[in-house]
Amino acid sequence: MTEGDLRRIEKRLNVRLPAEYREVMLRFPIRFLAGNAESALWDDAEELIRQNEELRGTTAVEGRVGQSVTAWLPHFLFIGGDVELSWVLDLRQSPCRVLEVDHWDVSAYHEPYEEAAAFTDWVEQYLDDYRKDGVDLSSEEDPVRPIPKACACAAIGFIVVVAIAGGVIRLLEFLREH
Repeated sequence: MTEGDLRRIEKRLNVRLPAEYREVMLRFPIRFLAGNAESALWDDAEELIRQNEELRGTTAVEGRVGQSVTAWLPHFLFIGGDVELSWVLDLRQSPCRVLEVDHWDVSAYHEPYEEAAAFTDWVEQYLDDYRKDGVDLSSEEDPVRPIPKACACAAIGFIVVVAIAGGVIRLLEFLREH
């Protein structure tokens, strides 16, 4: 994002973006996600504006990636994610905090939630998750992230169970016929 993009977000949404958010977005840290509107941290000013306007708009909002049951108050700023899990800045707090929100529902956050991660800590954790997977954040190409071993083992286990179950069913059918 550019300084102009950030000013446009502030003007259209009538908010003051926190300095720590501005700093990260001006030097977006994940090169292959630059300009995205699909990750936990969107880098597309127009999509951010549109999604926030929709979430603030009415009592039942069809958003880009989901539905909100209540209109968001202006101190909430959607920064990324999707309907199942979104990340939202609480602009009432300094330093600003990142809330994890399920299904666009911010109703639990009437008061500032002090236990939420500070934005700078949240960004570091987000980047560390990529680094732990061996992802080069400076790469222009979106790397294929390796499948964690636990997921691979679970998938293999599932396939084995299905294969065994299929064999047992065929054996039972065979025995019933003979």
